[in-house]
Amino acid sequence: RRPPRLAVIVVTSPAPGHPSTDLMELVLSSFLKVPGLVGPRVPITIICDGVKRAERDRLKRGMASAELEGRYREYVRRLRDMVAARCHAWCGQAKVVELPGRMGFGYAVREGLRHHCQESQYVMVVQHDRPFVRPFDLKGLLDAMDGEPESLKYVCLPTHSTYEHARNMLHRNVRLPGARPAGRIRVAPLAFWYDSTH
Repeated sequence: RRPPRLAVIVVTSPAPGHPSTDLMELVLSSFLKVPGLVGPRVPITIICDGVKRAERDRLKRGMASAELEGRYREYVRRLRDMVAARCHAWCGQAKVVELPGRMGFGYAVREGLRHHCQESQYVMVVQHDRPFVRPFDLKGLLDAMDGEPESLKYVCLPTHSTYEHARNMLHRNVRLPGARPAGRIRVAPLAFWYDSTH
């Protein structure tokens, strides 16, 4: 069996709306907008970061009150049940992994890479609150990365921030080259790493 060309890691953590899975369902269902992203050859690993208990919620630091921690545990249970029931098109390719403690976004991604995406050539990292809003040429993107393995190692999908990146960098006296063709797509350099969908 040939290993998958692409695997997807979706990182989730405690949020005010839990135990509702609505936002995660919106994000994962938005994968249907991207041709080739939903199917048996693209495994999806949902990494549920752990919780650090605190007196009050400080979500950017991964700290949650006992009340939010309880709602988050219920949210994770609902995610597992949803995937097991295969109630969405993407469920057949998804698995849920709960981390034993709070690791933070970067380390949660690392755990996904280490244990769940080792066979795939490429990995897409998606946050639990970043749905796709329009289709894009996923195959063209992967083909471009195949064609330029030394220069295209990290590709951040466009966001409001990245559309204005070159102009914003001018305010810091950094001049970046403009967008250029890479196979069927266009790419533009970024001066720093964004943790949005990449």
